[in-house]
Amino acid sequence: MIRAAAAFAATSLLLAQAPILAPDATRLKADVYTLASPAFEGRLTGAPGQIKAAHLVADRFKALGLQPLGKSPEPYFLPYGLELRTATVAGSTFTLGSRSIPFGPGAATYRLTPLETKLLFVPEGVDPGPAAKGQWIARFAPASGEPDFAALLQATAASGATGLLLLARPEKDTLAPLRERALRFLQRGRYGFPGDGASPSGPPLAALDGASCHALGLDLSALHKAAAPIELGAFRIAPKMEVTPLTPVNVAGLLPGSDPKLKDEIVVLSAHEDHLGIVNGQLHPGADDNASGTAVLMEVARLLKEAKPRRSILFLSVSGEELGLFGSRAFVANPPVPLKAIVADLNTDMVGRNGVKTIAVTPARIPDATGTLTRDTREIAAELGFTLTDEADEYWKRSDHYTFAKAGIPAIFFFGGMEPDYHQATDTPDKVEPEKLANVAELLRRLTLKVADSDTRPSALPESAWKAWKWPSR
Repeated sequence: MIRAAAAFAATSLLLAQAPILAPDATRLKADVYTLASPAFEGRLTGAPGQIKAAHLVADRFKALGLQPLGKSPEPYFLPYGLELRTATVAGSTFTLGSRSIPFGPGAATYRLTPLETKLLFVPEGVDPGPAAKGQWIARFAPASGEPDFAALLQATAASGATGLLLLARPEKDTLAPLRERALRFLQRGRYGFPGDGASPSGPPLAALDGASCHALGLDLSALHKAAAPIELGAFRIAPKMEVTPLTPVNVAGLLPGSDPKLKDEIVVLSAHEDHLGIVNGQLHPGADDNASGTAVLMEVARLLKEAKPRRSILFLSVSGEELGLFGSRAFVANPPVPLKAIVADLNTDMVGRNGVKTIAVTPARIPDATGTLTRDTREIAAELGFTLTDEADEYWKRSDHYTFAKAGIPAIFFFGGMEPDYHQATDTPDKVEPEKLANVAELLRRLTLKVADSDTRPSALPESAWKAWKWPSR
């Protein structure tokens, strides 16, 4: 009896020392407002605002006593190399035959890399037939309204052509908005890893106004009267590309496991803190996307700091998600822990809106594509009164969990649902629901402990399952 009483007292003492903490909606709200504030400049990857966000997360991890995995002087940082590839208008040209014109308001393209091809003019309503295969085609912009560029490119690809040059109609130029967007795209550029051999480019699309057509020797009136395709000759796009090296960072903090046999296995909780920065002079604060997920990540770290999970838990705040999952890809390519030790990735992205007790989870509804993580989430959601939706299945390839899944690691994705403010300057913190953030944090806390304390690792989905999935275009 004395021993039993002593054991009971010791257990009670341990429980008193490690109480179950509750999510703090006020703290979560404050974190979202901070990350989405003008001081963080929209958190564009590699820019000062994103590095500032990384410092905020790192400071929180340090305050919680999580173990860093990097090197001094910023031990919570995991830096990686990235390149921004842009094209300047000055020095970039179009050439048709022996005539050249510069890029500008009247002549623009989405291409960032050089192109040499043949150009075939195709009159309206005419099937170019096999002549279009392997070259660009030129055609007039539609007669009314702003063209549906996606449909035009789809038709171009279906004809076997590799690109589309849109010509302003003799009577009206409707292509000015397209050219303006294309020039902005060139100046904003695309990103890639150094030395990856990639040739970044945008849609295979270019547009010319009447003056540019004339300067290239095109007679728009004659082309407008043509009844059959006309070979226009050699066509060249020569953008002047510039490469800017960047060193963005991921932020990682480790909560060591308590079980001697399982502590070397790791559960990763991920969320991306980056967003779009300042676009066309407008701040894109990214409150829901993804200050919300970053706030939840930091809050769950606080909730679990004294939990003594059997497996270790790695809290991972990544950058580069908006640009192409670069941060998670860099982490998996050069992990600070053995990749085979990671048993799961639990990822949160845009979890602050669309109902305080509703969350989308993937994989959810696709036949034969649910695993133990989805099963466990459903059980916990039922306990908490959550409504689970399947909307996230349509975004399976769009956030950082996908990088882990491709590496054979079981992964699950929590997503609050799409909204009209997605990737807009209107994604502001006042629209994020703090109560929902708290509810998601509790759901993630319970799932994390369930995975960390289980006798067995979660089951991975067969690659053949998720690679075969089909989604509507988003």
